[in-house]
Amino acid sequence: MDISSLNNLSYDRAEFQRQENIAEAMRTGLNSADSDAEIMEACKSFEAYFIQTLYRQMRQTTDNFLGSSHNNSLFKKSSAEKLFTDMFDEQAAIIAANNGGMGLAAFMYRQMKHM
Repeated sequence: MDISSLNNLSYDRAEFQRQENIAEAMRTGLNSADSDAEIMEACKSFEAYFIQTLYRQMRQTTDNFLGSSHNNSLFKKSSAEKLFTDMFDEQAAIIAANNGGMGLAAFMYRQMKHM
């Protein structure tokens, strides 16, 4: 390896300092602007959304299996039943996330606190 080729590398001190300032702002902004409770609430909200998406996909799978999504099916759902099912899944996901859920919120919280 020829060391003389390393002299051609440019070192932009201003760019490095700008990146450091951004990283520091993110770290202090996370610790000062957002309280621990707000961070955990955001993590729980994301986990609730994730769980709701899982519920929706599982329900769609069972509906397809039972044939309730087809027009000639014996088990057709009304629009009111579909709305109720969506609202039920949303509330069940929120309750699940607030009671520990799958651990996704706690994992995200720990990761965000280490930033």
